[in-house]
Amino acid sequence: MFYTIEKYSGLAKVIIGLIALTFVGFGVNSVAFGESDYITKVGDQKISQEQIDQALRNLQNSGNAGVLPASIYQSLLQHAYLIEGARLMGIGVSMETLKKNIAHTPIFQENGQFSQAKFNEYLQQIGISEDQLVEQERDALALETLENLSRDGAIVSDAQAKQIVSILNAARVVRMTTVNPEAFLAKVSLDDATLKSYYEANKKNYILPQAVKFQYIALAPEDLIGKQTVSEAELKEAYEKSANEGKPRRSVQHILIPLGNSDEEKEANKKLAEKVAAEAKAKPESFGELAKQYSSDAATVGGGGNLGFIQQGGQLPKAFEDAVFAMEQGKVSGPVQVDYGYHIIKLNEIRDKPNFEQDRALLEEEIKLKKAQQAMLKAREELETAAFDHPTDLAKVAEKMGVKLNTIDQWVTKAEAERETEKMGSPEMAKTLFSEESLKSKHNSEPITVGNGVITVVRVTDVRQETTESFEAAKEKVKSAYLASQARKLALDQAKQTLADLKTGEKVDVQWSPVQKLTRAEAGRVLGPEEVNALLKAKPQKDKPVYVLAENLPQPVLIEVQSIEEPENVEAQMPQARAALVQSMNINIYDAFLRYLQREIKQKNGSQKLSSESEAS
Repeated sequence: MFYTIEKYSGLAKVIIGLIALTFVGFGVNSVAFGESDYITKVGDQKISQEQIDQALRNLQNSGNAGVLPASIYQSLLQHAYLIEGARLMGIGVSMETLKKNIAHTPIFQENGQFSQAKFNEYLQQIGISEDQLVEQERDALALETLENLSRDGAIVSDAQAKQIVSILNAARVVRMTTVNPEAFLAKVSLDDATLKSYYEANKKNYILPQAVKFQYIALAPEDLIGKQTVSEAELKEAYEKSANEGKPRRSVQHILIPLGNSDEEKEANKKLAEKVAAEAKAKPESFGELAKQYSSDAATVGGGGNLGFIQQGGQLPKAFEDAVFAMEQGKVSGPVQVDYGYHIIKLNEIRDKPNFEQDRALLEEEIKLKKAQQAMLKAREELETAAFDHPTDLAKVAEKMGVKLNTIDQWVTKAEAERETEKMGSPEMAKTLFSEESLKSKHNSEPITVGNGVITVVRVTDVRQETTESFEAAKEKVKSAYLASQARKLALDQAKQTLADLKTGEKVDVQWSPVQKLTRAEAGRVLGPEEVNALLKAKPQKDKPVYVLAENLPQPVLIEVQSIEEPENVEAQMPQARAALVQSMNINIYDAFLRYLQREIKQKNGSQKLSSESEAS
């Protein structure tokens, strides 16, 4: 984190921005206390535990909790080296520049002019003096100058940019053949002594992790909805309230496609949203099935994406509501982008004015749901009491609550439990199952709230401690693993021999795949980094192919590189390639600069020790 100025972005930039004020409180203007007031001193820059604690508090207050003290320390350490490095290089900032920069800061302005009152108020709020703020700004501008010098120093020629475009986008014309290890299974000889030796050498693969068997019960709001009754008076009261609000409503279904993280994923998800929207528009009657197939909204996917009736000004994103209330009944929208993804929407019904008979069923459902939610609060208390009164008998608790007792009789590991309960939206369930108390006492847990308001109680019924399977118990698994490993070795030996024969020009009986073209990106999706690099280095001559062996795949693959096709529109791609190369060069320059500073600037350890725990909470 924050290993170079060029990497001074994202969370690292947030960290440094939020800890900036810690420097003025504990930096060069502090009273000297020998070695007792810092962990590390770089030149004149001190790094103290107080700075780290303050930084953690600032991060927590800004919603960036979870950053480790060690990460803060590393950020402060490199910040100190860079500040000292700027001074070592003679980078200075005039007082005139500092004043001008501060005066133009938006938070210090009123009606477009610098406000001394706002400036003083800011200083008072953060508890520092004007001189300390000036020193902070001086350091920030010095680092900015350092960054600009780096950026200006990296020069990329047209030839270099063209080379990058070629490496990234040129297509290799190839054909491949796979050497299947299964074809060599019959050649592997087996006996107990060989298997026992293999078992001993790979014993770690036969460790059985700690696992549990357990019971659980689940109480869902849906279990209580059917038990609720609604009177005519309640219906009319709810209708009158709804009529007084007078908000138009729309009954809709939706399909949610997530936005994605990487640029590549975002582009793929956008195309998927467009594809699904086109399918839904072509066959609106199949919208529910498409929702079940594509939607990532776990709460509605089981119901075909049904959201029921919505009102404007509700809890949904404005872009979503705007699209819905601009649609015609029965129509399907194109992808509607919001912060977290794309919605494809189908408008099923329009209700602009309240109508008692039309709204009766909906009002009854809403009233029952509210009553069920209230009943759930009482039911939770009853469940908690019953689970406590019968700590080792979850069946009695299930009987009292009128719910089904679920028994898991196969061994479930912690990893398996975490995967399954994560799908349910409740990692807490796995934590409870494998807590020391549950494993030791085998008592009922306290009620746990999982997804969609469901409340569950779990009880461990049996525990298997971590152990290593005996050879006899694991023999079949050992046999399968040994056969697979030896067959793969034989397949790889065959692939290497075929490669050697091809290189010497001998005739070899090879079943090649059809010829295809592979760019660097496409190769990266099917090959490992080493194989991709070997493929890029392959330079076939006219009528003389080059061969590459991808030996780290499950099945060895021989690749014949016949030719290289240079990309089209190289000139248009050069600016992007030049920018990427400049960024890479800047990183290398600053990595080297930091290593230089670490050699040249004295670092001294103080008497304080870095705490591994946050004192901010």
